[in-house]
Amino acid sequence: MLRMMLAAALMSAAAAPALAASDLTRTSEGFTYFNKAGADLATHDAAVRECRVIAEKLHQPGPMMPSTTVFVPPGGSPLAAGVGGAIGMAIAMAIEQAVADHKGQPVNVENCMVVKGWRVVALEEAEGKAFPTLKKDAQASRLSQWIGAAEPHGKVVRSFANDAAAADQHQLFSPATHVGVAISADAVAKAQGKAKVAAAPSPAYLPQQTSSQLPRRSKNAEPPKPLAEADLGGIPPDQGLIVVNVRGDAQVAVSLQRVGHDPATPAWVDGHAADILVLRPAKAFAKAGAAEGATYVYAVPPGRWRLENVEVNSVPVSFCLGGPAFDLAAGEAIYAGSFSPNNVVPDMRMEPATAAFPSVSPVVEKLKPANWVNGVQAQCHGAYIYALELPDRPFVDGYALGSKAQPDASASAPAPGVAPAALTPGAAPAPAASTPTSAATGAL
Repeated sequence: MLRMMLAAALMSAAAAPALAASDLTRTSEGFTYFNKAGADLATHDAAVRECRVIAEKLHQPGPMMPSTTVFVPPGGSPLAAGVGGAIGMAIAMAIEQAVADHKGQPVNVENCMVVKGWRVVALEEAEGKAFPTLKKDAQASRLSQWIGAAEPHGKVVRSFANDAAAADQHQLFSPATHVGVAISADAVAKAQGKAKVAAAPSPAYLPQQTSSQLPRRSKNAEPPKPLAEADLGGIPPDQGLIVVNVRGDAQVAVSLQRVGHDPATPAWVDGHAADILVLRPAKAFAKAGAAEGATYVYAVPPGRWRLENVEVNSVPVSFCLGGPAFDLAAGEAIYAGSFSPNNVVPDMRMEPATAAFPSVSPVVEKLKPANWVNGVQAQCHGAYIYALELPDRPFVDGYALGSKAQPDASASAPAPGVAPAALTPGAAPAPAASTPTSAATGAL
C-alpha cells in the first residue's frame, strides 16, 4: 500500500518550468545525454553509477511535522487515536521525504557528472521524444556515437563553469526540481549488488564507516562551542583559532571539517575535535542591523580544515567533490571569511575578524586570512553536491575534477561574474602557497 501511495505521489508531482542550466537545484531542460570527447559507453555507465551511489546518500530538507488535533470518536481511546494519528503522520512524512529525495537524485547525478567533466547535451524536441520508442539496441547504438563525440550531436546546454562561485546564489538554496529527461543516464541499468567503480574511487564515493565500526567519540572530540568574549585574550596551548562571520537576510550555517588521514574515517577518532558548525540563530537575523552578521571564534586542533558545506534556511550544499581548505598550525589565528546567502565565496576583508576581539588582545596582531587551496574532496552529505573553486587560488596535487576536467583546463579557476578580487575585496589576497598534497584528493 505504501509503495502504491509513493508511486501515485511521484506521478502527480508536476515538473516546474526549467531555469538556467547553471541552476544547481534543477536538471537541465529537455531530452539530454552526457558527453565527453573520447569516452565510450562503459566509461559513461561507470561514471553514472558512481554518481548515483553518491546521490542516493543525500537528502532534501525533511518535511516539518504539522501540529494537529487528534479526533477521538465517542467511546474511543485517546491513546489509541493518538498512536494511530502519529503512525499516519509518519507514513505521510515518509512519502513526502521520498518524493523530495526522488527529485533530488537526478539533480545531484547531473551535478556530479558535470564536475567530472561531462557536458550536458540536449536533443531537438522531436528527436528526444522519439528516442524512447527505439529498440534498446538502437538506443545503445546512437548513444555510443554521441557520448564520445568531440562535436556533440545536439546543443550543449551545460558544462562546468564554477557555478557555485557565481554571485547572487539565493536560488542555490531551494527545493530540487526534476525538469528534464536524462536519456543516457536513464539507459544505465541500476547496479545489482556492488556497482562497478573506478580503480581508485574518490573520497566522495568511499563508504563512510558506520557508528558500529567507529570508536565512541570522546567529549574532547565533540564540536567546540564558540569562545566567550572573556576567552579572547590568547590562544590555548597546542591549538589554533578559527574565526568565521555569517551575515545576510537569512539563517546561514557554515560547516568546517578537519581532514583526517583516511577519507573513510572521521578525523575525530584521534580524540580531538574535527567539526565546527557556525550557526546564527533565526532570531538573530531578524534584528535591525543584522545584515552585518555575527562573528564567532573557535579554539580547535591544528590541521587542514575544509569548507564542508554552506546551509541557508535548512538547505545544505556540500562541496565534497572539490572544495576549498586551509592549514592551521598551533598558535595561529585564521580568519575563514564571511559567508552570506547571496554568495558562498567567502568575503576575506578582515574587519569582522578584528572587531570580534578586544582591542588589547594580542591575538589581533596574529590574525591572518585563510590561505585557501582548492580541490579537497571528502564524504558527501546534505541536499546538493558540487565543487567550489575560489578564484585565483592554487589546487591540491592530483585534483582532476571541475575546471581541471575541462579540455582547456588551466591553473586558475574560472568564476562566472566573479573577478579574483572578489575573494578578498578591499584587501590583498593571501600569499600564494605551493600546491600541497592531501589525503582527501583523488579521481572521481
